[in-house]
Amino acid sequence: MTGLAAGGRDGDRNLDTVVTVLRTTFGAADARATAAGLTDRPPARVVVGTHDPTCPPEMARELAAALGGDRGGVDVETVPDIGHLPMLEDPRGVAESVRRFQEELR
Repeated sequence: MTGLAAGGRDGDRNLDTVVTVLRTTFGAADARATAAGLTDRPPARVVVGTHDPTCPPEMARELAAALGGDRGGVDVETVPDIGHLPMLEDPRGVAESVRRFQEELR
């Protein structure tokens, strides 16, 4: 997985940075439980890489369902050939995804 994160789509990443982000991220554990406890649910979209070993697409769909709660409607965007850290592996693609999501909310 560090190979994917360290060699992102638009250039190499500093491996120490990738390791730091991974360790910080894993400290948050399983976001599905946190999302299930939300009472005020803002608009959301779950972005998942097809090669994510820690939150695979099926788990991302579960997270989207938890984020949506009773209202539903939380989309899952699956990014091909990306692992657990799309913001490091494909920062331009993630920025574009966020831009599209913001446009949809307007």
